[in-house]
Amino acid sequence: MNPKDIKFFRQFFREYVKKFYSDAEIDAQIKINMKLKQAHTYLVYRNILFLSKSLNLKEEEINLAKAIALFHDIGNEKDLFFCRLLRDADKIDIFRVWIDYFERKSGYDPSYGMDLSVSNECSVHIISDILANKISPLEKVKTYNDIKLLLLTWIYDVHFDASLNLILKRKYIREIFKILPKNKEIEKVCEHINFYISER
Repeated sequence: MNPKDIKFFRQFFREYVKKFYSDAEIDAQIKINMKLKQAHTYLVYRNILFLSKSLNLKEEEINLAKAIALFHDIGNEKDLFFCRLLRDADKIDIFRVWIDYFERKSGYDPSYGMDLSVSNECSVHIISDILANKISPLEKVKTYNDIKLLLLTWIYDVHFDASLNLILKRKYIREIFKILPKNKEIEKVCEHINFYISER
């Protein structure tokens, strides 16, 4: 795979997204979500490029990673290594999406359709998962605070040190703790997460 292929794929993706914007029958909220999907894809593309270079991949492998990033929401990847690379890049930008929403209440609501409670409570089950170094399933999420905790469990599911380093560099973990309640349970979670990161 070469740079010309990537140029073609980028153009194809732009045309693919453009169809949603021009269809008058598509719901306005879906169009808003599609705009986020487009921005998300380009940022996943950027993340995967950064990770690929950090892992010293060959140019052909980097181009393959770019192509996978462009189509990661509309296709399936079979290669385990590139699947892991893509998942990390995807998670990194989803951190950004949620933090932007919590801090700025942007027009796009990533919780659309999830029916989350605005309660200040935090799931004891997700906290237990964090303290056990486990990833929490989405089914345990009931409140917006639970989403924040769920994101924290993702550090147990990043495959490359470069991915964790990028998450830390962009201060996503710190930003999540800033918007969580201030209590002993969250302090314990914070201490545990910081210890895990320092020992990884």
